Amino acid sequence: NNVVLGNTTTQVGRITGTLPGLNAPEYEIVGGAFTINSANFVMQSMGVLRGQININPSTNILFNNMLFGSFASGFTDPGNANRSTYHIFTSSNIAGMTIQNSLFGFSKLGGVFLNNYSHSDIKILDNEFRSNGLNSVVDESVSLAGVTSMTGDSRVDHSLFINNVSSGIQFYTFGGSFQVLNSSFISNGTGSNAGGINLHKNTNNLITIKDNIIQNNTGPGIYVAGLRGS
Repeated sequence: NNVVLGNTTTQVGRITGTLPGLNAPEYEIVGGAFTINSANFVMQSMGVLRGQININPSTNILFNNMLFGSFASGFTDPGNANRSTYHIFTSSNIAGMTIQNSLFGFSKLGGVFLNNYSHSDIKILDNEFRSNGLNSVVDESVSLAGVTSMTGDSRVDHSLFINNVSSGIQFYTFGGSFQVLNSSFISNGTGSNAGGINLHKNTNNLITIKDNIIQNNTGPGIYVAGLRGS
């Protein structure tokens, strides 16, 4: 497919330039929920529409060049009947997951939700998160909620968070180490008072925020409440 999807003009982060966009996939999965419970799982160069990927205890997962949340003909809202609830939802320990070069958009609730448990080496690289949470004002594009431990090389790097209904990324009752690097948080909180990055009730953590562009969000660029850590 020779159609290029995604934002290729907005500066992403202070160090490097724009995202290259995504060649529209030839194959798209429509509907249903899919569960990953394995090691060394790879999913790439596909679309997922009106579906949710659930991850149980797993190691070494790769999502590469993926389109989540729209038809392959264009990265636009497919309408309420075709929206996913979440795109990726974790409900168990994850040891090694890379999400890269992908587009996440137009979910009912959130984009990537890491829920509770202990995780390591979670890397979210060179992605665009656009207009997620269209049916909610409290679910973020990337949410790390109730995570008891995060170790290893865990980071968001060179990713674009734009026009999401709530925050771009949230750390809520989060424990562990994570880096938010060289990314752009622009015009988030379109349906709420949320902003770019939300740090809320976190404990025993080290969260590094560096070399990001944060602008034109409805609420604060960085929101900190009840934080206990660094």
